Amino acid sequence: MDKDPKNVVKKAVSVLLSYPDKREEGFSAQVKLIMNSEIDFSISKERYDFIPFRTGDQINVVLKNVDCCYSYTGKCNYLKNKAREVVLSISFPGRFAREQNRMYIRAKLMADMTVFSLNHNVDTTQTQGHPQHFSVESEQVKTVDISAGGVSFLAARPFEKDQNVIVFLEGIDRRLGNLRQLSSVVRCQKTKDGYITAVQFIDLPFAAQEELNHFVFDVIREEAKKRAAEKDKE
Repeated sequence: MDKDPKNVVKKAVSVLLSYPDKREEGFSAQVKLIMNSEIDFSISKERYDFIPFRTGDQINVVLKNVDCCYSYTGKCNYLKNKAREVVLSISFPGRFAREQNRMYIRAKLMADMTVFSLNHNVDTTQTQGHPQHFSVESEQVKTVDISAGGVSFLAARPFEKDQNVIVFLEGIDRRLGNLRQLSSVVRCQKTKDGYITAVQFIDLPFAAQEELNHFVFDVIREEAKKRAAEKDKE
């Protein structure tokens, strides 16, 4: 764990800002300026329709580094609403809390998705040294939840642990673009409706991980707005 707070901030590869009691509704931000008593963070207005933070608010900050995640809660001492961004000056932390490296927020999501699996067909009649045979199977599944680290889905058949598959995320939502990702099965559980399988993305590029993070938080916010609208109708 890095003991120098400034080094932690400088090494951050991604930042999430949220209210302490609503961490699942975070906003992606960037470090703009590091000062002795404050840190300036920038949130792009192109990404979000509404940014709720105000001067004087207590804000939870999560800084994800390559090897670890750090968090702290600080006061927003200054906020400037610019044309393309909102800049927040948040008190510099005296210390950080260390969190799990796997800092991926999951969003519940029911959508159609295509999964390709590569099967190794063992032919016992072939002698050693002959080419091995593979077959590729594709199937439609229903997603259960998604994060920047992986996705779980409901399928009609079981998948083997450590089996490699390719998930076509492009069909889930247009915001994910043309994203097809090699993944590894981490668990598979039988249910009354089928088999819930969880896969972990393999070597997902950082840019794609950030896009998935944005998408997950968009889904969470959309669900929160829907619940609030339904509550207002009651």
